[in-house]
Amino acid sequence: MSKQDKSKKRAILEEISDTVIYKLGVYREQEGYKSVKDLYDNFIVESGYNVSLSTFRRWYNGSQIVGASAIAELCKYLGLRVKEVEQVATRTVEKKIS
Repeated sequence: MSKQDKSKKRAILEEISDTVIYKLGVYREQEGYKSVKDLYDNFIVESGYNVSLSTFRRWYNGSQIVGASAIAELCKYLGLRVKEVEQVATRTVEKKIS
């Protein structure tokens, strides 16, 4: 895999992560969660996904990219389709590159 392909994949993953975290913030507001910890607690109970609060906070604050397995769980939790999020992110990155 070329360096350009790797950087493109990284950019797509960053775009997917940003999109999912944005949607998570919208969900938090809509559902009326007072804190990120409340949102985290609900996510853990609903999804059963094992992640620490500190990692969840880093995702939420945008200081850490969300990994692929976590993206799948977050999408399921938020009612998003992973493939659609991936397709939109890919188109966005390709537009930025060209």
